[in-house]
Amino acid sequence: MAALAAASSLVATFRPPKDAASNGGCRGCHGVAPSGARWAYMMPQHVGVDAVVYFLGDDADGLTRTCMGGHFYEGCGATFAFTFVANPYRRVLSAAALQKVIRPPGGVVGPSTAPKAGEVAKFRGWVAKLRWNRFYVAPQVDFTRAFNGTSAQYVGRATDVVGGMRHVLETLGYDNLEERLAQFAAHATTDMKNAGGFVAPAGEGVFTEWYDDETASKVQQRYHADFRAFNYSKDWRRMWE
Repeated sequence: MAALAAASSLVATFRPPKDAASNGGCRGCHGVAPSGARWAYMMPQHVGVDAVVYFLGDDADGLTRTCMGGHFYEGCGATFAFTFVANPYRRVLSAAALQKVIRPPGGVVGPSTAPKAGEVAKFRGWVAKLRWNRFYVAPQVDFTRAFNGTSAQYVGRATDVVGGMRHVLETLGYDNLEERLAQFAAHATTDMKNAGGFVAPAGEGVFTEWYDDETASKVQQRYHADFRAFNYSKDWRRMWE
């Protein structure tokens, strides 16, 4: 119950950002740390860590911040920017769930998800026909390079988002670290169980072969820079690691 209360508290304190014009031209997820450093969080699509946005939107400590679930950042002059990345295969599968190409229970896709009849073929057909110039899930390297004048100093993994937030908070000089991380971990667990493509430990139940050689090759071509930059295996069977 305590974990649920903490998660509910974080959601309740989430606030939408101020209008960019009245906020010094700043847009996106950004704030000021106790040290005075300006930070920015740049979130790629479909990495399954919306919990970071909710957590950073909690202004209970009175520090200057504004944070929304957008995939942009501009202005603000951040001196420390960070992001989290996920396996490209997982991101495409998550997008398919969001767009209802596949309809897993609760919209959740994991390594133990048993697909409905015909869903694997439907997913592969959807991937095969994707036109990348019209597909909104951008390569994650775009969020680590210079982005409106800011580049990411820290790149964490979605599979260890709590450890990544520990590094971020320590770097920025936040106090009450363990209490903050306990709140974040409670919410992150709940959030990631409800984010398409980011649930259940590998090895539970059925392992579904969503990809074949053709569709895996297409994902590799689109996100080749991500596979290389973040050292992800091109073996799609390892996408849950």
